[in-house]
Amino acid sequence: MSVLQSSSPRSLWERILVECQVEKENLFCSEKSVLVKGQCEEELMNVATLPYDSLLVYSSQCIPTEYLQVFIFPLLLPAMEAMLHEAKRQKCFEVNLFFPRQRRRFGFNGLDFLTLFLYRNNPLNVQDRRDVTKLNDIPWVSDHWKRHPRPPLPLSLQWTEEEAAVKIQAYWRGVTTRRIPEVRELLDWQHQWRMYNRRKQVAKEDGS
Repeated sequence: MSVLQSSSPRSLWERILVECQVEKENLFCSEKSVLVKGQCEEELMNVATLPYDSLLVYSSQCIPTEYLQVFIFPLLLPAMEAMLHEAKRQKCFEVNLFFPRQRRRFGFNGLDFLTLFLYRNNPLNVQDRRDVTKLNDIPWVSDHWKRHPRPPLPLSLQWTEEEAAVKIQAYWRGVTTRRIPEVRELLDWQHQWRMYNRRKQVAKEDGS
């Protein structure tokens, strides 16, 4: 008797990877480039190695689809793929089991990640930008935030699960420790001692 085994449905992350791989194959695996006469696809992908002046002339004369495939997609697609991997690492694709219909909030910002990734991996830039690790390290971003400051993220979105666990455990240890009778007695004595010294200091100042 044969047993039918139903395959589990693909997760959101798996569906995104499949669609990304299909798009990448359709973009880079065409047999013949129809964008420029007499040039193959490999030559088109190497246009970015041209001198800057020639690159400006070339970009202003090519058709829109060619501009997208030569100048936009080779830079944007790796950035978006890296963004998806970072979103997975930040657990943005996980579903809240207790409230599955509730929209979750995350500290990860995809647009910020794309901005930083493209800034660091700009092929036309001659400077080394590997030391730029935060979005605020970009000069024009820092200037913009000075004029238009962002509201701070709540701590629940800034901390990782490990950092939040350490904070909660430390707080709870403090609560349970302060409930011990001997510790409570010591805290009361310290409070009375501080009040006594404060009244003594006030009386001394009034007498002088």
